[in-house]
Amino acid sequence: MRRYLPSMLVVLISCSGCGAFYTSQKVINQLEVGMTKAKAVSILGEPQHSSAHDKTEYLFYTFSNGIIRKQYYVQIINGTVNSFGRLDDLKDSRPPTVRIEKEEHIRVENKPALYNELQKLNALKEQGMLTQQEFESKREEILKMY
Repeated sequence: MRRYLPSMLVVLISCSGCGAFYTSQKVINQLEVGMTKAKAVSILGEPQHSSAHDKTEYLFYTFSNGIIRKQYYVQIINGTVNSFGRLDDLKDSRPPTVRIEKEEHIRVENKPALYNELQKLNALKEQGMLTQQEFESKREEILKMY
């Protein structure tokens, strides 16, 4: 019996942790979309941390059984619960980022082509294939194109 004691303790500790997750999932499942922030906090307790932007607030919670940690969020808009779930769900539900570029950015992208053209022109001048006046005339044409 004594030699089985360490094994029995490991099994007992492992099973007791499962109840912590089961309890945390029961608590999360008590939330409902549309309930007030105060009601959500009374169910889950104070959040581990929170963040806000405009009228949207996020409450973050971490539940642990001592070994495994699961992170949950609650999204509050205008004082009421709008959504909740695991933190991974929040990342997937955000709209994709849209990149908006101004016309100046397009010109910046063309600078390597401008640089290459000026390098070629300079090489022709250094090889003696262009006079200084021809070089400057062509350089002005290239600069106007970009």
